Amino acid sequence: MRTVIFATGLFSLLLVVCACSEPPGSLKGGKRAPTAKIEALPVNQIIVKYKSSANLASAAAAGDSAHMKRLSDAAGVPLVYLRSMSGEAHVLRLPRSMEINRVLEICARIAAMSDVEYAEPDYVMHATDN
Repeated sequence: MRTVIFATGLFSLLLVVCACSEPPGSLKGGKRAPTAKIEALPVNQIIVKYKSSANLASAAAAGDSAHMKRLSDAAGVPLVYLRSMSGEAHVLRLPRSMEINRVLEICARIAAMSDVEYAEPDYVMHATDN
């Protein structure tokens, strides 16, 4: 019973905090609060989902060294298999953090491959206190 009361109390506290917080880009003191531009954030990972006909849904198949070499060749940079995600997508690591325009070019080259459904940057978002 105490756990339920504590959890309910904590949940209520979170609701109050969230209700009092201003959303990003909202007016603060008559001025718009600054928001981070996604385009300005460097990215070091991409998300790839393969077509079901490719039989690459499993981490073992998607992370296979021959397959990763083929992806790296298409991307023009060495890629490392990191992990699988829900929805049968996979996270690949770039050799370093790169500007978003460069990452979008890499994603476009990978997405053009016949067995790829989509490739997109894996943006890292950070909470800020404006």
